[in-house]
Amino acid sequence: MPPKKQKSYIILVANVGCSSSEKIPGDNESFLDKAKFTMKMLIQKKIFLEPNDEFGIITMGEDVTENPDQLPNIKLYQENFRVPDWEMVNYINNLQSKPYDCNWIEALFVSLGFIQKNISDPDAKCILIIFNNFKEKDESIEPYDIEAIESQLLEFEQLHVILVGDNPLNDNVNYDDLKSASEKMAKTMTMQCTAVQYEEINDMKEGRQFFTPPQSHPATYKFPLEWDEIVISCASYIKITESKKLETWKMHALVENIAEEPKKEYLHKEVTISDKSRNQVESVELTKAYKFGQKYIPVSDEDEMQMAFKGTEKGMKIYGFALQKDVKLEYWTGIGTRIIVPETEDDAKAFYSLVKAMVEMNYVAIVRKVYQNDNAPKMGVLFPKTEPDSVWCLVHLELPFGHDTRAVESNYIKNEANSEKIKAMDQFIESMTITEQEPAYLREGIFPNVHKQYHWNTVAARALKADDAFSMDEYIKKILEPPARLKNQFLEIVDHMESVFPNCGKIKKKSDNPDQREDKEREIQQQQQQQQQQQVDVMKEEVMFSAADVELKAEDWRHKLARSALALLAVNQCLLVRNSEWWWMLHLSSTQSSILLGYSPADSSRI
Repeated sequence: MPPKKQKSYIILVANVGCSSSEKIPGDNESFLDKAKFTMKMLIQKKIFLEPNDEFGIITMGEDVTENPDQLPNIKLYQENFRVPDWEMVNYINNLQSKPYDCNWIEALFVSLGFIQKNISDPDAKCILIIFNNFKEKDESIEPYDIEAIESQLLEFEQLHVILVGDNPLNDNVNYDDLKSASEKMAKTMTMQCTAVQYEEINDMKEGRQFFTPPQSHPATYKFPLEWDEIVISCASYIKITESKKLETWKMHALVENIAEEPKKEYLHKEVTISDKSRNQVESVELTKAYKFGQKYIPVSDEDEMQMAFKGTEKGMKIYGFALQKDVKLEYWTGIGTRIIVPETEDDAKAFYSLVKAMVEMNYVAIVRKVYQNDNAPKMGVLFPKTEPDSVWCLVHLELPFGHDTRAVESNYIKNEANSEKIKAMDQFIESMTITEQEPAYLREGIFPNVHKQYHWNTVAARALKADDAFSMDEYIKKILEPPARLKNQFLEIVDHMESVFPNCGKIKKKSDNPDQREDKEREIQQQQQQQQQQQVDVMKEEVMFSAADVELKAEDWRHKLARSALALLAVNQCLLVRNSEWWWMLHLSSTQSSILLGYSPADSSRI
């Protein structure tokens, strides 16, 4: 049984002082806006995936002083940790920049006192995240000694500090090039304290846009790997598997609306069995049977036990070896992949010798796997993996049986591609090739689950603002589009592609210019208004108004009246009102209201 997950404590420290509203040239968001979004996503992730973890929130640069040490302009959200909730998210969203200075060193001291007061377990995992652009005045930072700060941090063995700022402070940045004493202090702490790391706010924000479930320790599956008379004790771990489905929606009765929980009622079904003549038959008179070849073959409980698959033993046997190119990609099946490593050091020599030989000869192993005793066997393939900076292992994939494969008949296609077309396709592939310059989420194994994140975002939006309509976040829309660099590269060769492949039609180009999109939307609205006006003109031609009467041209005036009324309702803001035996159609506008039509079934001669 895997160990129970340890609770984590997270303290969020945010700068809301005068420098928090500043924007980097070319950036539309202030530092505080980015910090608020990141903190909001951190809390929402805990609400959805790790609701037992607890948070503390501290703001610096406030217009009030609310902390036990009475350090100026520092405010505690609450005096103790609390589990994340939507009230906490609203508090983050409502943070505003104040015209006061802040001091992140003093906020660090308040955070350490907060941890010491509220966490009694010395082994508890604690994370302190400080959001600050490090633009404090030099005279407010220089009096503090880095050695004294480091000694206080060492008192908390499980504490991990993350400093989040605007500018890069990595190893490539020279200490002497830093302008402020605050940045120099942060740089020194990251270099001397192993428990302190630095991250840029943009990277922090992008890395928290999508929720990923916490990493769990996979259960170990131990088995013997047999090859002729050689037996190697191995351990298997799940590397990739299908993600869990979305959380199910459950209905809960609000406590304030009902006095007690509703009682569940269960329905009991009564089943009656009848024969071909519709005569009722008792269940004791029935016999289990299978129908094959128009004949019923009876099978008793003893027969069922004898028919059960038996005789297999847990383990994996190597049937033989094959070249990697002979195991075609379409035969890789199963719901995931597993990696196999030796269980003990005594088995490591034989195991890694096998892996090395398979790599040198470019071979894979065809194996038969039995998960437990008396289970049905499954076929699989073992690929050797010996990448640098990675564990040498065998990667296990399932293979299909013969009856699982399907024959696909392919139509004969004559190859009419000349050298010019082949060159054009090479240019197309090269223009859309993903390189290291593209965003990290396009790499294998990193692409985020957009469907799940949209699900969580809509639930959060409903929890925070129940009356607002759902809208997809811009960063999710961005993920669904190819990167701008790849699109621009492709647009450069579009004209050439159209000339080389004239029979494929014109390639549609999607405009990214917002002004062009607005012009297109405005044009569509004008066309809709023109169509509506045309419908009104047609309706007015059919109905002629006089001072007292309304004459209808058509003989079937009831049909014309109904059609005209529907047209009015569809085009204008109209309202049907019934008064006694009369129906009135009222036209409502911002300036006046008028009666357009009146109809009485009792007196159909006048309208």
